[in-house]
Amino acid sequence: MTKGQKVGYFFLGLLPLPIAIALQNLLMIPLGGISFALILVNGGVTEPSGEALFDMVLSQTFLEIVEVVYASAAVVLFGFWLYKVFRKEHGPLLRRERRFLLLLLGLLLLCVGGQFLAEVVYDIVGMFSPATAQNYEKLIELAGFDEPSVLTLVYGVLIGPIAEELIFRGVMMHYLRRSLPFAAANVIQAVLFGVYHMNLMQGIYTAVIGLLFGYICYRGGSILYSILAHMMFNFLGFTNLLYLGSDSPYYEFFWLPVMILALILGSMLFFRKSPETS
Repeated sequence: MTKGQKVGYFFLGLLPLPIAIALQNLLMIPLGGISFALILVNGGVTEPSGEALFDMVLSQTFLEIVEVVYASAAVVLFGFWLYKVFRKEHGPLLRRERRFLLLLLGLLLLCVGGQFLAEVVYDIVGMFSPATAQNYEKLIELAGFDEPSVLTLVYGVLIGPIAEELIFRGVMMHYLRRSLPFAAANVIQAVLFGVYHMNLMQGIYTAVIGLLFGYICYRGGSILYSILAHMMFNFLGFTNLLYLGSDSPYYEFFWLPVMILALILGSMLFFRKSPETS
C-alpha cells in the first residue's frame, strides 16, 4: 500500500463523524415539520407558532423520537457501508467459541468495571471543574436520562449502541487500521467518539470507554462483542443497578474493590479466551 493510499484511508476514517452529525441534524427538519403539522391539525397550538415550534423542538418527547429515528437510520447506513466495503476482511459476525458464556461473563464484568472508570473520570473532572459537572447533570435531566422513558431505553440500550459501534468501531476503525497501527487507530476513534457526544464531561469519559470498546472489538475479532459490551454498559448506567444502597456508610468501602476486581476478572475471562486479530 502506498503512502498516498494510507493518507486517503486516514481521511476516510474521519468521515463517519461529520456524516453521523449531519444525519442527526438533517433528520430534525422533516421530523420537526411532521410533528408541528400534527400539532396544528389537532389544534394544539395556543401560542405564536414560532414559540410553539421552539417549545416542541426542546421537548423531551421530540428529542427522544429524533434519537430513535436517527439511530435507526445510522444502523442502516453504516451497517450497509461496513458490509459492502469491509465484509471480506471483517470475517464472520461471531466466531465460534466453546467458552462463549465465559466471554459474555467477561464482557459483563468489564462493563461493571467500565462504570467504575466512568465514575472516576467524572469525579476527577468534577473536582477540577465543578461547573462542568453541574452542566452535565442538567443535560442528563433535560434529556430524560435520570428517569428514562421507554423510547430513551430503546435508544440508549438497543439501537443507539448498535449505531455508535457501527460508526466508530466499525467503519471508522476499519479505515483507520488500513493506515495506522491498531493502538493509534483505537486512540483516534475513541477521541472522536468523545467529540461525537458534544459535551465535555460525557466526551471525556466516553473517550475512555471508547478505548475499552475498541480493544474488545479488536481482541474479540468481531464488532458484535463491542456492541454487546456497549449495550451492557448503557443498561447498567440507565438502571443504576450498581448504585443500589449507595446511601449506606459502607457502600464506598465495598464499591471500590468490587469494581476493580470486576475489571481484573473481566479481562482474564475475555481477553485471554478470545482470539487476537492481526
